[in-house]
Amino acid sequence: MQVQTSTAPGPASQGFADYLAMLKRRWWAVAECACLFVAFAAGLLVVLPDTYSSFVVVHVTATGQDRSGQSARGNQDINLQTESQRVRSVSVAQVAARLMKSDEAPNKLSKRVKVTVPDQSTVLYLTCQGPTAKSARDCAHAFGQAYLGSRTDSALAVINPQLQALETQISNITKQWSAQKDPAQKNLLYSQLETLTGKLSDARIDAANITPGEIITDAFLPGEPVSPSPRKYLPSGLALGLFVGVILAIALERMDRRIHTAGDLERRLGLVPAFVLPRIRRAKGAATGLLSARDRQGQAFHELAHSITVSLGEGSHVVMVSGATTGHGTGMVAANTAAALARIGWQSVLITADLEAGEGHVLLGLPEGPGLAELLLGQATLKDVTHRSVQGGGKLSVIGPGLATERAADLLQSVRLDQILVQLREKVDFVVLEAPASSLGADAQAIASRSDGALIVVETRRTRLHHVTDALRQVDRMHAVLLGLLVVPEQRKPKEEPLIMDDDLKLSLMGSGSSSGSGSGSEDEPADRSAAKSKSDIS
Repeated sequence: MQVQTSTAPGPASQGFADYLAMLKRRWWAVAECACLFVAFAAGLLVVLPDTYSSFVVVHVTATGQDRSGQSARGNQDINLQTESQRVRSVSVAQVAARLMKSDEAPNKLSKRVKVTVPDQSTVLYLTCQGPTAKSARDCAHAFGQAYLGSRTDSALAVINPQLQALETQISNITKQWSAQKDPAQKNLLYSQLETLTGKLSDARIDAANITPGEIITDAFLPGEPVSPSPRKYLPSGLALGLFVGVILAIALERMDRRIHTAGDLERRLGLVPAFVLPRIRRAKGAATGLLSARDRQGQAFHELAHSITVSLGEGSHVVMVSGATTGHGTGMVAANTAAALARIGWQSVLITADLEAGEGHVLLGLPEGPGLAELLLGQATLKDVTHRSVQGGGKLSVIGPGLATERAADLLQSVRLDQILVQLREKVDFVVLEAPASSLGADAQAIASRSDGALIVVETRRTRLHHVTDALRQVDRMHAVLLGLLVVPEQRKPKEEPLIMDDDLKLSLMGSGSSSGSGSGSEDEPADRSAAKSKSDIS
């Protein structure tokens, strides 16, 4: 059951489910950004001055000077694009300022006006903004009037010189006609005078009938400001906040070196875990504890136990369980692994070799008392410190950390531990050692060198990427068989379960309990091992 290495050319890309899981973990960043931007938008609603908007609709009609070219918008005689520029010209703004009786500079006033030219039409929408409803209405109306007046002035500027030229010609010919004595010449001058008089009459009629356009929809008094608008600012702030929040969440996830899911191992380290403990919803604050054989998580440990037996084969074996970093997951995995091995029929013993922080014995209900520390110091025998658990059908025993843990801490790397393991190998099938975390020092390395196989516990949200790589490096350095990486959810400190352990059952490993077990072993016990362990008591 070796840890597998991904054959992908690089870290696996994140899928949609990974991003959803990431957002679920970083929801607070998205929520905080959304709230911050909505609050900022609400602040703008309070701080920014109100802006009102009003508009007029001007129907533009052709005058004499408009007929020289074709429009860029449809087949009209008027180029409305040019007319839109005229609306915002300084000359029109000057007239509008006079109509409004405003001292505002014409170039500044023209910036308040927006002209819209609808397709396939001869109308202009003149929209003007102002700090008050009245100023916006007056501005729009004034620009509409000023624009039409400008068109009229432009048309008259073309017709008036023609009128003046005709009047001058008529005056000169009239003087010549009065001074002429020759009847023939006089008749000729009279004919010219009649022609010019007719042209002058037509020109005057054209000047009187100039129609630059009309206001078909006059400016109205707006009821509410268009800016700042809550309907625009608040949704925009929320959308921008969510977008920034998602970007921030992704950035935080990239910088976070912790392992959150089993997929992180494959995606970021190219490693495939051998075991992933299913996540089950439990009461808030509840620890996983010792799992039932019928529990879905308990069945997962049974699968792990079968894999261990297949990987290590026949004989007595020592299995080290060590966390990549400190946490409560190592004790939970060690206790449940030992219990699962016992349930499927193997004589097993759990030893809490993490003298400072071990918790596996707590899950099996072992009270405080002499344990591994006293064994290492030579102050007790195996029989003194070994307790038979009611778990595992009578095939599971427990050795706690002991009481003199500080004095015995240095002996974990001594030959005394080898001697203890040799004795246990003669009496049980599996010795499960709950070792200190590999990130704490060399104790895990020393225990790995004495083990037949090692399980590395990766506790999500506690373990970082470099913890895993360091743990794998230590196991490899000791030439131990890596049975696999075990990914488990973040664990809480387990509660003591005194009912699981009974002091009246404080027996030797292979006393009456083991003999009865070998005679009637469990259903799952291998046939060739059910009676193989008829060995003497620990002395």
